[in-house]
Amino acid sequence: MVLMLILRAGAVNIHKTESPVLWKKTYDPLVTGFNAVTMNIKLVSPCNLMPIENVEPQVVNAVVTQCKKAYEDLFLSKLEKI
Repeated sequence: MVLMLILRAGAVNIHKTESPVLWKKTYDPLVTGFNAVTMNIKLVSPCNLMPIENVEPQVVNAVVTQCKKAYEDLFLSKLEKI
C-alpha cells in the first residue's frame, strides 16, 4: 500500500511539470494531395430482395407489381434530374 502511494506521488509530480498541448497552430496543411477512387455502382431493385416465403401468390404478385412500379417511377425521376 505504501509502495503504491509512493509510485502515485511520483507520477503526479511528473505530470505537474508539463503543460498539456491541446492544440498547436501550424501553417502546414493537414492533408497534402488527394487520392482518386473509381467505383462502379450497380443498383439492385429492392423488389428482388423482399421475403415472399409463406405468402399467398396473389398477394406476392400484387406487392411485387406495386414495388416494381414505385421503383421504376423513383429511378426514372432520379435519371431525369441528372
